[in-house]
Amino acid sequence: MVDIHAHILPGLDDGADRSRTSLRMAELAAQSGVTDLIATPHSNQRGRFENYASETLTERHLRLQELLRRENIELRLHLGMEVFATGDTAALLRDGKLLTLAGSRYLLVEFGFRDDAYHMERILRDVQDAGAVPILAHPERYRALQVLPDILEDWVRADVHLQINKGSLSGYFGREAHRLAVTMLEHDLASFVASDAHRADQRTPALREAYQWISSRYSERLADRLLRRNPQRVLRDEPLLPCSPIPL
Repeated sequence: MVDIHAHILPGLDDGADRSRTSLRMAELAAQSGVTDLIATPHSNQRGRFENYASETLTERHLRLQELLRRENIELRLHLGMEVFATGDTAALLRDGKLLTLAGSRYLLVEFGFRDDAYHMERILRDVQDAGAVPILAHPERYRALQVLPDILEDWVRADVHLQINKGSLSGYFGREAHRLAVTMLEHDLASFVASDAHRADQRTPALREAYQWISSRYSERLADRLLRRNPQRVLRDEPLLPCSPIPL
């Protein structure tokens, strides 16, 4: 499996606080069958977690790669970021301040949990106009989309890709997030399931349980698409396997 969303780089955001935590997270991922993981520190959260493209960010990634090698942890680490979407996100992307996932065409974006759906739509369109393909992190957690889920079908048809958090499948983020995550699976709206891991004791990067949950309730073919085949296509910078949205 490939995890496209994890806060594993130490000391950059509200994820791993130190290298020891990062190593434990990497061990858990590898033990659960994850072969590749994209480190996605929060970016563009001004005054909190800015983390724009920089030598410091690259060095932090390379240092953790070296630690994984030294500790014989069989996990390939790639670099990206989870971009907090603002009105100037497209300009920041054009200026080279934002990193796509593993150097691909795909940009992982998030919004405020109370943001308006039409505000989200405008910025997603701006990202596309700037030449990137947006992947929307954990749409099931946004209040506006819980209330207005129909808009997700329009976004998917407009080449916006949706990433469900594994914790939403288990109910970790509450009943409404779980309900929308299930709706997205049942209506073929999701392109990915990822960990959005933040630590080693909870919200971990272990993905086997999510794979088994989807396989048992839907199909192994769907689990493969969400946790293996589409994430691998991100790493290779290839077009994703298409969804076939079923109207809500």
